[in-house]
Amino acid sequence: MSAVWTLIRKEVRDNLRDRRSLFFALLYGPFLLPLMMVGPMLYNIDRHTIDFEAPTQIAVEGGDHAPNLLQFLHRHNLDAVEAPADYREQLVSGELPVVLSIAPTYADNFANGEPASLVIYHASSEDESGNRRRQLRAVLEQYASQIRSLRFGSRGIDSRIFDPLAISERDQSDKPRGLLFIAYLVPFLLMFSMLMGGYYLAVDITAGERERQSLEPLLSLPLSRYQIVLGKYCAILGFVGLAMLLPLVSTFVLLSLLPVDLLDRNLDFGLQTFGIALVSNIPTAMLISAFMMAIAAFTRNTKEAQTHLSFAMLLPVVPFFALQFLSVPLGTFSMLVPLLSQFQIMELTVFGKGVPLHYIAASAAGSIAFAAMLLGLAVHLYQRERILA
Repeated sequence: MSAVWTLIRKEVRDNLRDRRSLFFALLYGPFLLPLMMVGPMLYNIDRHTIDFEAPTQIAVEGGDHAPNLLQFLHRHNLDAVEAPADYREQLVSGELPVVLSIAPTYADNFANGEPASLVIYHASSEDESGNRRRQLRAVLEQYASQIRSLRFGSRGIDSRIFDPLAISERDQSDKPRGLLFIAYLVPFLLMFSMLMGGYYLAVDITAGERERQSLEPLLSLPLSRYQIVLGKYCAILGFVGLAMLLPLVSTFVLLSLLPVDLLDRNLDFGLQTFGIALVSNIPTAMLISAFMMAIAAFTRNTKEAQTHLSFAMLLPVVPFFALQFLSVPLGTFSMLVPLLSQFQIMELTVFGKGVPLHYIAASAAGSIAFAAMLLGLAVHLYQRERILA
């Protein structure tokens, strides 16, 4: 085994000198990819979220015409301030988010039971303006509903008589379709990062060495082909494993910033979830490493290896979209399917459901079995003379 360890150190040392390999193994997949996928989601949620409990100032024109309305706004955390004379220009420039204009005829129309005119001025090009408009309109609709009920009540009419149907919806699903994307995000990021982490090393240690004519001296050493494949495989696995561990940390940090209460579900992105993700994806790392090793051993040159391995980047996409649009039964049989099982395990974990141990065992068995088959294929390819062609 000392010879195998020597080969592993040699392959790892050579790959550490390749800045491109280090970039994809240590930066792109582990940090940049989660940031590019989770970052915009966090930013958009924060940008379009309305905090109805936080006191907010609203510029009002003609507020003296509707004192009761201003009191109602104040009770709903909207404090009226007098709008400046040039408020339309300030709306365009983004200095003001929204302005409520109360017509001079508001009081007379209100007293006569006629529609009282209100105008909300806003700038649709500004996100803050859109948020404040939606908040103000929601509060005004509450006020209108309250006044409508009082008017009907004063005439002895139940306002509900004009609502012939009381329709409500109650989602009984424990896995809402809209949130499955978030549940599948972690395994997708891990798999893609692992592929990127081992991609260049897999290309270099077989096709690259063949082109540099350094593979033949290696095969002439007193090592069996199995030992050579095992050494190269372990080198790839080291980089793939590192590319799996680092995005777990970065994704955990990013998702800890996600306001899950806004999603109306208690999604679990705690340490236990990421611990299960780590355990369940170790066999996946073994499978991905063997897969790339077998493809690299099959190809004849670097360009061909890069072409074939580029298609391997589609591997995490297939179960990701399949589970988004298809109903795949969850059970021991599906756990035996590599890659698919990792998504289903994370689905159970993120939604706070317990993952049976036999599910994790079946998932690991399926991935390890396929990894062994692919590794055996790589050994077979290395035993052929064609490996030097």
